[in-house]
Amino acid sequence: MNTKLQNKLFEKYPEIFIQKDWTIQQSCMPWGICCGDGWYNLIDNLCYFITQHCKNNPEIIDKDLDDKLHKEWSIALKDKNQILADEIYDKIKANTEVVIPNATQVKEKFGGLCFYNNAGSEYIRGAIDLVEFMSCSVCENCGSTDNVKQTKGWIVTLCPKCMKKYNNPENHNIFKRLWYSIRFKLWVLKQKYKNAKKKKEK
Repeated sequence: MNTKLQNKLFEKYPEIFIQKDWTIQQSCMPWGICCGDGWYNLIDNLCYFITQHCKNNPEIIDKDLDDKLHKEWSIALKDKNQILADEIYDKIKANTEVVIPNATQVKEKFGGLCFYNNAGSEYIRGAIDLVEFMSCSVCENCGSTDNVKQTKGWIVTLCPKCMKKYNNPENHNIFKRLWYSIRFKLWVLKQKYKNAKKKKEK
């Protein structure tokens, strides 16, 4: 994914992509979002759903305290003591925290999107599975859903227009591949330099 779109996701969902600033020994997120621009909307919508779901379903900090407060709240409501009920409800809310799972790796694999995270409920896992399944019918390059197909061999999910470009021999030039390889190695060296610099500063 191009840097502009990738940074847009990082800025929009800082809690999910917090591991982007970790070292490559700690997480795979420093490699960035390793897929085509066409899946931007899928990732964007998935991250929005995860964030909203976690905010609407905060986790309980102290289960025993939560049970006690809910009993007191029920009694206050039965007694029609709205002021006391509101006070207890505020305590119930204070005993919760919003926990948003972190993405550990986002990439293309076997022609589909793979979104790995370090936690989350079955509900979130189901949403991730759905988006990963949908990615196989969305062009990874442009985002089109028109007659999308997958290639044989090295699997790529593309629409007819992008497939034509992909099959063009000029796009598989050995010098282009060499340039991308050099860029990748330079990026790895840059990451190692940053990590060494951080250790010295500590």
